[in-house]
Amino acid sequence: GDKVAFVGRNGTGKTSMLKAIVGEVPYGGTLRIGPGVKVGYFSQDTTETLDLALTPLEALENVMGGQEHQLRSLLARYLIDANHCNRPISMLSGGQKTRLRFCLLFAEKNDLLLLDEPTNHLDPMTWNVVAQAINEYEGTLILVSHDRIFIDQTVKYLWVIEDESIKVFGGTLSEYLEEEL
Repeated sequence: GDKVAFVGRNGTGKTSMLKAIVGEVPYGGTLRIGPGVKVGYFSQDTTETLDLALTPLEALENVMGGQEHQLRSLLARYLIDANHCNRPISMLSGGQKTRLRFCLLFAEKNDLLLLDEPTNHLDPMTWNVVAQAINEYEGTLILVSHDRIFIDQTVKYLWVIEDESIKVFGGTLSEYLEEEL
């Protein structure tokens, strides 16, 4: 149930660590994910994982089932209105596809969520929706972001990566930066 942000300068390996966890890049050392742990991953190019022939309603139904009114309500929470629920995903804007991916990711009931720069290219309303979803999420979360406010609002621990080591800090990024000054 911990919520952690990997923080550090560009090029320190934050995204590579997420990719190693999901098996997208090779790594040295040992990495163990608990048996039966369901991992969800939001990468910076994550909309490529959507089936563009489906409608948002069909995609969500495939993930969680349920009554149509419940599915529509959840889609609306992610700012996908009734006019877009039955259109093919291919017809959605880039922002709508991103919001749909977040909706699906949180609906999947993953035990561990890995989010790589989730606030890139988000409008303020979507930014708030994602922050709220993270705060309500009960599983474990690892986040890579350069958005200080977003980190402060969503995580409880920082793993600060510098000089090829990791320093664990309990608190917000603002608190860490204040302590470091």
